[in-house]
Amino acid sequence: MRGWLLTGSAYCFQKKSFRGRYSRNLGNTVCVVLACLVGSTALYWTTWYPNLRRDVITTSTDTVNSTYYPSIALFQRLDWSSQGHLTVDNLPPKCFLGWYNDAAPDCDSIAVPGSALPCKCDTRWDSSVTELFVWEDTTYRLLILHASRGMISLHPTTAMLAEVWFTYNSTKALADAGRVLSPSLWVAMFDPTLDITEALERGYTRMQLVDANALVAINLGLQLRESAGQTPAFDYELSISTIPSVSKVEDDDTGWLSLFLQFPSFTRQVSNQHKAWSWSDAIAAAGSWFGLFTLLGWMTSRLATME
Repeated sequence: MRGWLLTGSAYCFQKKSFRGRYSRNLGNTVCVVLACLVGSTALYWTTWYPNLRRDVITTSTDTVNSTYYPSIALFQRLDWSSQGHLTVDNLPPKCFLGWYNDAAPDCDSIAVPGSALPCKCDTRWDSSVTELFVWEDTTYRLLILHASRGMISLHPTTAMLAEVWFTYNSTKALADAGRVLSPSLWVAMFDPTLDITEALERGYTRMQLVDANALVAINLGLQLRESAGQTPAFDYELSISTIPSVSKVEDDDTGWLSLFLQFPSFTRQVSNQHKAWSWSDAIAAAGSWFGLFTLLGWMTSRLATME
């Protein structure tokens, strides 16, 4: 046994054993591994991770053949006496597609929605006013018209008319504000697939102050927006013009707000919010960089010059 050890030791310490040959294959492997460790770590923190976290919005434009009308929400701020006091008790709100006609059929009863105009959509209004609706620490009374699938526009500029009634106490408004303003209300248009709270919270609608004692004409722009992780919904672009009434609403008089809605065109802007990179993008980038690291290792290890 001792003889075998001495023989092995003598062999290992021969001069020839210290003249180890450089292995280009092994050098190439080491170079590639080191480049991947250093380069991938740096790329992950400087490029890949930020792109996986960064939100981007892409937009496109198309044209649709038809579109549904939005739901309408009317808000009366309770701590502002210059606002109209919404009422539905004796004077129910109105709704028509095409034009005003009390004898028209209900829009939801038409076999092919939108094919027979005018039609009525009165039943889509709430039967009563919501007395307490809180948004951003402010309390409102709320009345909503819930648009249905029967309320569709097959042609641009097809009109939707909606009317709501209100009373107004000009004496109290004068006492509170020092002047009498024309009564006002807040209006919001929102996607029928959402409820008003969801539309406000997700930023798909916002309140607009309008003159209640007037005809308010609103051109609707189609903007389909998809937020990250959310289902797509319309965020309507509103272009509002007002034709004031020449008759004033005095103490406890009843007035009405007329809304005239239309889509000037069916051109739709589609915006999509998403991450700049998905994991498949990161993997593809890592694969391309691995190819570069392999090439650098091939050249650095002199494997490329081997005959």
